[in-house]
Amino acid sequence: MSKITIPTDPRISKFIADNVFVEGKHIDFNLYEPMKIVYDLNPPELLVLAGRQIGKSVYLASKSSTKSVVIPHNRILYVSPLESQAKTWSKTKLGPIISDSPRIGHFFKRSGNNVFYKENSLGSYIELTYASLASAEPARVRGKSADDLYIDETQDIVPDALPVIKETITSSLRPTVTYAGTAKSSENLTGILWKNANRIERVYKCTGCNKLNIIEYSNIGKSGLICSKCGKKLEQENSRFMVVSTNSKNRLVGVRLPQVIMPIHQTENKWVDVLNKYNQYSPEKFEQEVLGIPTGAGSRFLTLDDLKELCLPGKRMLKMIDNDRLNLYRNIFMGIDWSGEGTEDKSRTAYIIMGQKKTTGDVEVIGGGIIPPGNPNQTLDMVKNVAYAFRVKFFGADAGMGAYQNAILQREFGVQRFLQVRYVASQGNPFKYDPRVNILNIDKTAAIDTIMGIFKQDVYYPLLKKVAVPVMTNKEHMFKILWPQFEDSYPFFKDILAEFSQKGSSNRKIWTHSPDTPDDALHAVTFGFFAYVYFMNGQVAFY
Repeated sequence: MSKITIPTDPRISKFIADNVFVEGKHIDFNLYEPMKIVYDLNPPELLVLAGRQIGKSVYLASKSSTKSVVIPHNRILYVSPLESQAKTWSKTKLGPIISDSPRIGHFFKRSGNNVFYKENSLGSYIELTYASLASAEPARVRGKSADDLYIDETQDIVPDALPVIKETITSSLRPTVTYAGTAKSSENLTGILWKNANRIERVYKCTGCNKLNIIEYSNIGKSGLICSKCGKKLEQENSRFMVVSTNSKNRLVGVRLPQVIMPIHQTENKWVDVLNKYNQYSPEKFEQEVLGIPTGAGSRFLTLDDLKELCLPGKRMLKMIDNDRLNLYRNIFMGIDWSGEGTEDKSRTAYIIMGQKKTTGDVEVIGGGIIPPGNPNQTLDMVKNVAYAFRVKFFGADAGMGAYQNAILQREFGVQRFLQVRYVASQGNPFKYDPRVNILNIDKTAAIDTIMGIFKQDVYYPLLKKVAVPVMTNKEHMFKILWPQFEDSYPFFKDILAEFSQKGSSNRKIWTHSPDTPDDALHAVTFGFFAYVYFMNGQVAFY
């Protein structure tokens, strides 16, 4: 255990205990005593990694509303993955706390009933917005400014969207960021943040063998928490928060709050519920949902062997122009995923050049590249020169990060050939063109399901079946996206294999990737492929 301490200010939790009301009652820290630490901590960046039902939503509402009256002219921004989550939090947590807490509500008398905006007479405001589950370009967040940023359900935020969201606090003289969420995979955003944080854990000292216990699966006993070494019952009075891991390169402080360390969940009746989950859940689900431990990898649909099966031995990724080979294709098209904010190994521009074979109707990857971040004009010139050299007819490019580059290429090649593609979390039409901005909106889950299904040689092509002629699935020939020899294709395969699926807070399937492993090439394929389907009016003879 580290001897380093991280300062707290107990006046914050005391003010909240005295002045904040939830459902007409004071917050009872006797039942939620471990929550005090996240009220009293105020580092530049704080991660609250929580089990379910520990008071996380109340914490966000009470701390944000308190800071809006304690600090005049304080700009507070709350971001969730979904609009429905922001509305629910506003209506069931933030709004009631403001109206039921006289010393806070007094300053919000003229705030009105706007669920997305609360302004008080001290010049402070709390603004709510949401970042799409699908998009790395959270358009609703751009242009907003804040001093305190609260990101709820962080595990469902697209990692590539985080730099854009954090831009909202760059003008503040005292910026803070609070991430709050459950654990889920060790590869999602909360998992990576926790891995790199200065971590604080509740540590229980066993009075039998003196072992210091950080609560995990082996600490669950029949009537309460037990020592993982000797099995003796662990007592709350023999526990305290300790810094267990430090990272001098990171300002982020992470606090893990398992459900079982809350006194309210240690009563006899509540412990029966804990044991029911312990017996019914898989160990991984129990660790994630109850203990707040990021465990396991996300669910991956593809393996490297699946992708190897799509490689054409002896066929190279073209570096030099081969007109005889280019003449084999009915049409040649390009997908582009522009670099976002990030470091060289985590955010790059990827482009993939594909052609549809005249003989089989299959798509073959002809060429491609991964360009590290740099001068955007140089990147643009490189992509444009490659497009001319390969006689590219149609383009599909990321609508999120490349507005400038897209405008240049659209002017160069025309709207009849160049199309911006944007991921959306569709509630209706999963494949819809917006002529006002020349953007094709595609449902991210359905689109990546489709591309993954094609790679897997599965019959599950949900989006393709909606927008193109039926895909023949007879055993003699199933439509494929084929790749050059494995040695040339492997750098792109690493991006494709970085993608995994998980269930979001709304129980909706989400495709995402670890912030540590880029997935740009996968999106370049997806954008290019569906732009081609659109330009062909769905009449792509995949046979």
